Amino acid sequence: MVDTKNDGNTDASSVWASFFSLVRLVLFNIFLTILFFIVLTPFALLRRAFGHDPMALKKWKKGQGSVFVTRDHIYHAEDIEHPF
Repeated sequence: MVDTKNDGNTDASSVWASFFSLVRLVLFNIFLTILFFIVLTPFALLRRAFGHDPMALKKWKKGQGSVFVTRDHIYHAEDIEHPF
């Protein structure tokens, strides 16, 4: 038989659990923000400084030609079986 006696710890433990859940959420968001600004932002600025342009923004609408790359590839069964 399960003891259903309420000894008063349930309310206090649920308050602590809620409090630490909030603390965990705040600290996780702070950690991700710091990670973004310390790691990803300098990496992106370095890529931009060295002229990396993956979306071809500098070529966009400068001429009459398209910036889209035409890829003439005939797919075989091996391409689908082993895509990477």
